Amino acid sequence: MRINSGFAKVNATKLYYEIKGEGHPFVLIHGGLMDRRMWDHQFNLFAKDYKVIRYNLRGYEKSEVPKDKFSHIDDLFHLLQFLNIDKTYIIGLSLGGMIAIDFTLEHPDIVDALIPVASALNGYPYTDAENFESKFLAIFKAAKEESLDKAVELLMELPFFVPVEHDTKTVLKMRTLIKENFETWSKD
Repeated sequence: MRINSGFAKVNATKLYYEIKGEGHPFVLIHGGLMDRRMWDHQFNLFAKDYKVIRYNLRGYEKSEVPKDKFSHIDDLFHLLQFLNIDKTYIIGLSLGGMIAIDFTLEHPDIVDALIPVASALNGYPYTDAENFESKFLAIFKAAKEESLDKAVELLMELPFFVPVEHDTKTVLKMRTLIKENFETWSKD
């Protein structure tokens, strides 16, 4: 099965996207530490039954780096318009799930199914937010004062990475994606 890829000039930016398969559209939105490549396995699997679209958020991998304030929700809306998609299923992980939830709330007529995975909710006060924030500040400090490798080590110790800690291939891929995308998400 062939992958159709390119750059969508939308919402004053260029977003890199890939499409594979036929059927009902199904959008995959990556997490904040990753990029579209985190979905490699699912992209190929879902393409057997769906028209699967995955893309890089602004500033990730091949997509243009943000220059001004922007909205991920607007980016996704304009990307779907660019691709002539009126209705879709959406799955998002972490930051991608938060974008998917907010997009669905803003454009419920476009979303046929919403699948948020390990997602936060905008405006929801978390009881452990202070502890979580202090861990991320330590990670940024390690990247600045020690090395990016040390920052990645600290990230991989966070509880949401525990399920894959014994899968060497997945851990290696995650480390690579985190390193390559560190500059973008560490600025937010």
